[in-house]
Amino acid sequence: MDTPEEIKAAEKDVLDAATIVLAIPTAQRTKQSIEAELFILTWMEKTEHTFILSQAMLKCCKKDDMLGVYLAALAKGKLGYNEKHEVNAVKEFIKYVNNPNMGIKKTGAIKKLIKANDSGDLSYYTS
Repeated sequence: MDTPEEIKAAEKDVLDAATIVLAIPTAQRTKQSIEAELFILTWMEKTEHTFILSQAMLKCCKKDDMLGVYLAALAKGKLGYNEKHEVNAVKEFIKYVNNPNMGIKKTGAIKKLIKANDSGDLSYYTS
């Protein structure tokens, strides 16, 4: 991925990589999921799209090595939805942490995130 055309063409692969990351528990990461995380990060560094890492969301990522999941959710939010990219990214993250198969411990920060989602106000987490 060096030219703007290659970076743009990689978007489908980035979405596929995000799907892989969001389907595997962090405790059971595989070579494929780690490579998918690295691919997403490389694309994020090179794409014309802008990604803002929310400090509130980063607090949710401190346990269970969740940064890769957050980046995958951001990529899916940007490429998988026509609008409300940041909100949809946060909702993808919430789907992941709420999935009992992922084995994520609900830290205080994650509990606050879920509560904010339940109340319909994710503004604290999207900027």
